[in-house]
Amino acid sequence: MNLAVPSIGMVPRPTTVDPSSVGLVGLQNWLWVDNPEIFQTVTNTATLDGWDISVVGRVVAVDWDMGDGDVIHCTGPGTPYVQERDQFDASPTCGHMYTKQGRYTVTATARWQMDWSGGRRSGTIMMDSTSSVPIVIGEWQTLRRS
Repeated sequence: MNLAVPSIGMVPRPTTVDPSSVGLVGLQNWLWVDNPEIFQTVTNTATLDGWDISVVGRVVAVDWDMGDGDVIHCTGPGTPYVQERDQFDASPTCGHMYTKQGRYTVTATARWQMDWSGGRRSGTIMMDSTSSVPIVIGEWQTLRRS
């Protein structure tokens, strides 16, 4: 079975998509899977040595390694950010806030639960599919003159 990898959607945008995009320390970053169809159930049946073996797979969660030591566990595809939202709104489903500026690699790992049966046996195998993107987090500072 070919398991789809999560396509990362996020604000700030990855530098591979928009080199000028910079997130800010203290503002929540929105995280979502940009190909939510990976949450659809996939099935496959094959015959091996006269035995029919069936597999049913589904993504049960997406874990987001934010590159700063935090891993965010999300059970759904997340909520895409749209420009009409207030830029200070937190994601209602999946987000993260950085506390230090820097360059980070964000990795999304889809956790696949594969339930199989065949040959009078059955079981579950967990599998992962992963993708990564680079982002930049900056810090906004103001200077006030008296």
